[in-house]
Amino acid sequence: MKIRNLRLEKSPSRIKACATFNWEEADRPEFEMFFETDIRFESAFELNPHAFLLAGIYPAMCLGEKRIHVEGAICPDLKEGLNVAAGWISHWYEGHRPEIRIETADSFRTRTYFGPRQRAQMISCGIDSLFTLRKNRQNYPPDHPGFIRAGLFIYGFDMGNTEETYGSQGPVYERVRSVLAEITDELNLDIIPVYTNTRHLLVDRWMFKYQGHSAALAAAAHCFSPRFDSVLIPSSGTYFNLQPWGSHPLLDPQYSSADMRIVYDGLQYSRLDKVREIVQWETAMKHLRVCYLNEETSGNCATCPKCVNAMAGLLVAGGLDRAQSFPQKNLPASLMRKIRPGAMMDHNGHFPELIEPLKAMGRHDLARIIRWKLFQYKLIYGQGGNGGFVKQMKHLDRTKLNGILYKLYVKLVS
Repeated sequence: MKIRNLRLEKSPSRIKACATFNWEEADRPEFEMFFETDIRFESAFELNPHAFLLAGIYPAMCLGEKRIHVEGAICPDLKEGLNVAAGWISHWYEGHRPEIRIETADSFRTRTYFGPRQRAQMISCGIDSLFTLRKNRQNYPPDHPGFIRAGLFIYGFDMGNTEETYGSQGPVYERVRSVLAEITDELNLDIIPVYTNTRHLLVDRWMFKYQGHSAALAAAAHCFSPRFDSVLIPSSGTYFNLQPWGSHPLLDPQYSSADMRIVYDGLQYSRLDKVREIVQWETAMKHLRVCYLNEETSGNCATCPKCVNAMAGLLVAGGLDRAQSFPQKNLPASLMRKIRPGAMMDHNGHFPELIEPLKAMGRHDLARIIRWKLFQYKLIYGQGGNGGFVKQMKHLDRTKLNGILYKLYVKLVS
């Protein structure tokens, strides 16, 4: 893969960093990638080769590119970090991801940024990001360098993640952005919109979730190095339920450079710990958004696995009846029964921690359903997703079929 023609483009309202991607091994057309923000944040924004390298690394690995050649200088810290991250990915997924050479047109030069830089975080209206913000406000005084000054809110990941939906889901993004303004005004925080087509490079939901999404988040962060020296990615897991996932304490820090530190924040807190804190914050309870189906009304469908998990946590924490963005104020067992066994362990397995609290509050029906779904999951996938029928098929494909099944899967989802 070649990443070339790096350039800045400006309009009266936006500033955009662009690059051209050319595939060398994969049979794919030339692709124009961009990161864009409002013109009022121009002084915080730059054309940074790190952003495009991070955005392209996992699609290139997935489709068998042998190298990435970047027009521009890449920090050795980032190059080494990407080698480490690729090693973890290969280890987790049984060696299916080849190593890629990273070649640069220019040697690394230290950038000069004027004035003290600040800390930012990735933000949405979700539990993890709101908890990171609330915890920061509780623990850091305003004059501390670790005090979060801004949140980067991205369009093009869950909203507008395909070329077909990029235009149509813009109103949903703007609605959530206006909702975030109420939260951030309360906390004196800038919301910086970031528009990108990073996910359009390879529309593979599995790869993005399990391997590449924190690299894509870090890519956006590097575009704002003139203003920020560190950006927090709110944790999606804790010590007790870590599993291979696209945002992970072993991956996210590897996407740092000498100019920008990427931090996986909140590892010591469980999802239920976070929910119990969020229910004490009335503004967050008014606007909490966890759903990836991008409903244009309340923001939460109240039926998908993420919504049901959040509703169960809110129920345990005593806040479901006050969560204004959820249309249902109770959690019937019928909703829990509809969740697939695989979804029970997806998103770093937040369902298992709810079993005992649900039993303690008398919701034995929900606890029994979760236990049964987890048993089904272990039967199919084995303990922790590392055995069972699926692992047997992977072993057969690797040892007897020369990877034919995996190649077929990549072809189908790409």
